[in-house]
Amino acid sequence: MHDSIQALNRRDDIDAIVLERPVPAGLDADVLGSYIAADKDVDDERRSSRFADGGALMANQAIYQASPDLQLDLARLGSDEPLGRPPRPPWLCAPPGVLPCTVVGVLHLLHRSSLMDHVVTAGLTVVVGRSPQLGAPLARELVKANATVAVCHSGTAPDQLRKLCQQADCLVVAAGSPGLISKDMVKPGAVVINCGTTFSPALSQLLPDVDADVAQVAAFVTPTPHGVGPTCAAALLLNTLTLAESAARRRDLEKRHKAAGALAPPPAAAATAAAMQGIPEWESGECRETGTRLLRRTYTCGSYRGAAALIADITVLAERANHHPTFAVNPARRCEMEGGCDLVVELSSYTAKTVTAADLALARRLDCLVASAPLAA
Repeated sequence: MHDSIQALNRRDDIDAIVLERPVPAGLDADVLGSYIAADKDVDDERRSSRFADGGALMANQAIYQASPDLQLDLARLGSDEPLGRPPRPPWLCAPPGVLPCTVVGVLHLLHRSSLMDHVVTAGLTVVVGRSPQLGAPLARELVKANATVAVCHSGTAPDQLRKLCQQADCLVVAAGSPGLISKDMVKPGAVVINCGTTFSPALSQLLPDVDADVAQVAAFVTPTPHGVGPTCAAALLLNTLTLAESAARRRDLEKRHKAAGALAPPPAAAATAAAMQGIPEWESGECRETGTRLLRRTYTCGSYRGAAALIADITVLAERANHHPTFAVNPARRCEMEGGCDLVVELSSYTAKTVTAADLALARRLDCLVASAPLAA
């Protein structure tokens, strides 16, 4: 499955990849979702997976010290908010962030039904469910729209769930628990959006989280089926169009950059092999998502602060060479000091798809830099 998804990632004629759930037994949806390239992830699987928080601090979230006066807040390591980025070629910038299709569908449903203003101004919005694919990102987007949001989940006590639902002016249910919300749990005149559905044991019908008689007290309630579902299908097409337009712009910029001769021609294979002998600490590898050949070296640092300082120094040196290295920070396996980490540095030329003379030259300069600076700081 990994090789199949990576093959799709590399195809220029494919702009969007969606993972259909549930996946077959024996496969992990989060693992499969993490294989999808960010610029083809039409349902936001990468940020929705359990691997989205923690783990490696990858290229688009690399810590960068823009000036000597910038104080790095190390508590934000691995957060969604980077501390700054070095300038990058436009086609290497972060891909357009698309939300999960169901989230986009619900938001469009509220806007097109002229209900969003009501949700924002009426009072309390309660989201039942905190899944990374729906409940959590939907609550976050509603808060961005200035709605007052409370989130209930499997850890919420039943009496607390009932109390909050009875106070909700807008109730969004995405728990995947048939019949969870009954008529007596809904505030008269409330807006009720049911996103949670479950197949019956015989797979003959969809069972909603919201009982049908809720329509007797609610001012607005989505039906099941044919409620939120069609908006999600439309959102899938909208997300696909967004990714396709972004890919077209990126390819156009890449083509212009190549035509301008901005990249040094890649060295011959024999010359590359000879140059690699002069940088024995570096290894040749391949980007999992794009197939681009690259140089990679791992530095073991005594602390995250030391890694951040080294990233800053490397970035300044790389900028002078008009290069844009990527970084990953992982807990160290070999470091004897508590709190140590591994800093992985990768050098590649995206448009050349192979190791260039500029990559090799920068690798040699980084070796000189690191040789003059302790890593345990």
